[in-house]
Amino acid sequence: MRIAPLTYLSVCSGIEAASVAWEPLGWRPALLSEIETFPRAVLRERWGARDLGRGRRAGTVPLWGDFIVLRIRHLRRFGLALPDILVGGTPCQAFSIAGARGSLSDDRGNLSLHYVRLANAIDAARHRDGLPGLIVVWENVPGVLNTRDNAFGCLLAALVGADAPLDPGRRKSWPNAGLVVGPARTAAWRVLDAQYFGVAQQRKRVYVIASSGDRADPSAILFEPDGVRRHYPPSRGAQEDIAGTLATGSRSRGGWRLGADEAAAGQQAIAGTLKGNAAGADDNDARAGRLVAFRTSGNCGAWSTGDRIDALTTGTDRTSHLLAYGGNNTTGPIEIATARNACHSASGRMDFESETFVTCATREASHTLRGEGFDGSAAGTGRGQPIINQGPAAVRRLTVTESERLQGFSDGYTAIPWRGRTADRCPDGLRYKAIGNSMAVPVMRWLGERIAAQMIGRVRHDSNS
Repeated sequence: MRIAPLTYLSVCSGIEAASVAWEPLGWRPALLSEIETFPRAVLRERWGARDLGRGRRAGTVPLWGDFIVLRIRHLRRFGLALPDILVGGTPCQAFSIAGARGSLSDDRGNLSLHYVRLANAIDAARHRDGLPGLIVVWENVPGVLNTRDNAFGCLLAALVGADAPLDPGRRKSWPNAGLVVGPARTAAWRVLDAQYFGVAQQRKRVYVIASSGDRADPSAILFEPDGVRRHYPPSRGAQEDIAGTLATGSRSRGGWRLGADEAAAGQQAIAGTLKGNAAGADDNDARAGRLVAFRTSGNCGAWSTGDRIDALTTGTDRTSHLLAYGGNNTTGPIEIATARNACHSASGRMDFESETFVTCATREASHTLRGEGFDGSAAGTGRGQPIINQGPAAVRRLTVTESERLQGFSDGYTAIPWRGRTADRCPDGLRYKAIGNSMAVPVMRWLGERIAAQMIGRVRHDSNS
């Protein structure tokens, strides 16, 4: 049994994780609301969003600015249907343990109560029109559960229709999951960690689902029977050293061991650390940087792995593969290494034009591969960051593409034309900020599927009764 596609009003839309997650369900946005300039540009580029007004073309997604001033009369004026779902993650900075924790006294924190005001207005309008109640989905950081002013108790009270803020009890902190029933709605909340939904990051957030009894049961949406699992978290066992970024061959002890046959055959390189000594050389030669470099076939362009989730996925020349070479030869092209003799590359670099390995002074770090293009431009990944990590304390900053993947977005989702720049030159700083402020797409997809399944179950039950 199917239900009619739902509509939703997205508040503090950001780059629209909800739309990415719910589009496969056939749900469509009745209205998007976002005040920040760059995320609004992403919404225009990716979703065809256009400012709500007389100039908006038919078939485009309506875009609003500050949701504080949004009223039901605006929806009526422009012929927009009352949404079935209100979804949003109001700003978290006022509740985050990394900030000043101004909570509700901070204008950003107080937006959570404006969010409930909008939910109440939509719900009242839906009931006047004879429609079932609104489903409310709200997201924020776990820090909201233990503020000094009991912000979460105020939020819950406003959602369920209580006369005064709800009290968490003597603990003075709300638990990670719970349920509250009030005269207006039932509200359930739960802390969900994105790592259990198929992405490689720990990202805990509080998700609140609220609805009146005639629409959906929030507890059935958020809570599961004991023993139900989605994904195991990624393995993070202790290792002797951090993983590097480039190698090929069979996996060994958390890294990747070079196989000469694979290198000679032009196999694509995958994340790992290249270490060891070339044949006939000792440790001093290795430290002096006389042993290993990298070459590429073709035009020295970076390789692409298609759908693989690897650190290096830039470039368009699929015939160019990064190959590992080794040898004690420092004046000409580096010979292909024999098995297991790839060396650490901290002290040398490859001159791609002359195809020679250039040695550096002892202990002088010269990275073999950086994130810019080989012509010296910054067209590659990382905007000039070293892609080879060195030493146990070396931590490479994630590329923007990797950050998009960690949140569940497609590669290049935030790469848009920006103020005269082409999409490939879109500023990284704006992209990092927008991605970091977004919800995790896989978690939102799971919530959407749970909402749909719960509503289908209710429709089936009502039709059989």
